[in-house]
This record gives sequence, C-alpha cells and structure tokens, in this order.
Amino acid sequence: MARLPQPGGDDGNWGIILNEYLRQIHTESGDLKPSTVGKDAIQNAAITEDKLASPLVAKINAIPTGGGGGGTTQWTPQMQAQAQGYWIEYGSTPPTETTKYGVPVIWARDSGMSQPIPVSASPPSFP
Repeated sequence: MARLPQPGGDDGNWGIILNEYLRQIHTESGDLKPSTVGKDAIQNAAITEDKLASPLVAKINAIPTGGGGGGTTQWTPQMQAQAQGYWIEYGSTPPTETTKYGVPVIWARDSGMSQPIPVSASPPSFP
C-alpha cells in the first residue's frame, strides 16, 4: 500500500515512496485523475457554470415561456400558484378548499373574470 515517506527512516528511497504515494490520485503529468475529488470534498457554491455538464447548464438556464423567457416549459396552474405563494379562486360563492397546489386559496368575489392573472413575485397584503 502506498504511503508517505518517513523522515529519517526512508533514506535513499524518498523519491520512490513519494512518487508511489502521489500516483494514487495523480497522473504522470501531475494532474488529478478523473473522479478523484468526490462531491463531499467540494465546497458549496465553488463550481462555476463553465465547469458544469452541458445538459445541467441547459436545465438551470431554462426559463418557462409563460414567465417571459425563451425556454420550452409552459407555466402550469400549479407552477403559477407555487411561484405566487397563493391561488385565487373567482366566483360568486366561496371556494370549499382552503389550500390548492400546496398554497392558500384566496377568494375573489367576481363571476365575470375572463383575463388570466399574471404571476406575481409576492402575495398580496390585506389590511
């Protein structure tokens, strides 16, 4: 098994022992071998976009077209509700559900609503 040389105990063999040790994770040119550094050894936020695999970059940069981007994902009602933090129900009678898509339901008493409500960055405030 490879080991580090021992000061005063490996006279005449330091270079051989050290090289054997370093070859465990380094190539002959001194670069790290592929897959040498595991995920646990990487600091959070230490990897830049140019070091990521192309498919991952594409996923990160995908912007839903319903949200004003050029991506291919369409906003679903669930995505809109979760982005807003609430779901609005329109009608003349109160909704029976208090939550929908995992967010609170807000009742808007209006039976003639025909325009979609755009995604809002924050929920409305009530007095």
